[in-house]
Amino acid sequence: MPDLTNLPDSVEIGLQIALVAGAALISFLVLRAAVGISVRHLIERRTAESGGGVLPRAELERRVNTIARLAVRVAATVIVVIAMLMTLDLFGIDIGPAVAGLGVVGIAVGLGAQTLVRDWLAGIFVVLENQYSSGDMVRIADVEGVVEDFSLRRTTLRDADGTIHTVPNGLVTVASNLRHATREDPSVASDSAVASESAEAHAD
Repeated sequence: MPDLTNLPDSVEIGLQIALVAGAALISFLVLRAAVGISVRHLIERRTAESGGGVLPRAELERRVNTIARLAVRVAATVIVVIAMLMTLDLFGIDIGPAVAGLGVVGIAVGLGAQTLVRDWLAGIFVVLENQYSSGDMVRIADVEGVVEDFSLRRTTLRDADGTIHTVPNGLVTVASNLRHATREDPSVASDSAVASESAEAHAD
């Protein structure tokens, strides 16, 4: 068996860098799998608790991918930063100033992106609690319409006139899902239809 203690410094550093890179890659793959499983289980449980029933497979996959993608990206960024700092340390570079600099940058970014973070957090709870989905008739932030598109940052609605409204999720303090109301009480839908016919008759 070859003696690894007598290797040149450059080869030894190269092996250590490869070890750090391998550990980072394995950590990323394990974390990605764990996040996907955990998010799927959490969404299914919260949906059942909220009385939303069983989500269609396509909708469940979309929700899992939406949250898992954000969580994996954040975790991957942390892993890459840690791996880079460890690599710099292998070359004898003092990482103390780098860590301090990253802390300052993190605080600055956090203060500047408060609104964006608020939108993301609100979007995560919308997904986890199954408050509404694409195609639902909802009323949020004083806007009523059909959900055309949804992301963790914003919700896009189309109202009865065909106007497209983009609502940041951070502004959604009360979400009224009219689809669930009509499903649970069919008289709501019939009353709405009668009201619309009466309004049209008066208009004529």
